[in-house]
Amino acid sequence: MLSGPTSKAADVGFISYLEPTLTLLLGIFLYGEQFARAHAFCFALIWLGLILIAVEAVYAMCQGRREAI
Repeated sequence: MLSGPTSKAADVGFISYLEPTLTLLLGIFLYGEQFARAHAFCFALIWLGLILIAVEAVYAMCQGRREAI
């Protein structure tokens, strides 16, 4: 069982980000699915959005700590 009382929410969240990427890689390399330039562009935009959200969250967390000091 992957999730349960011993799993941290951060670990489950990280796995939920990786799972679609791993599925994509399996589809391309194991099952021979087509991956056109348009797919790569859209996939890159999605990951860019996720990175921006993560950076903003870290920034907000750091700002919150400075205000508490």
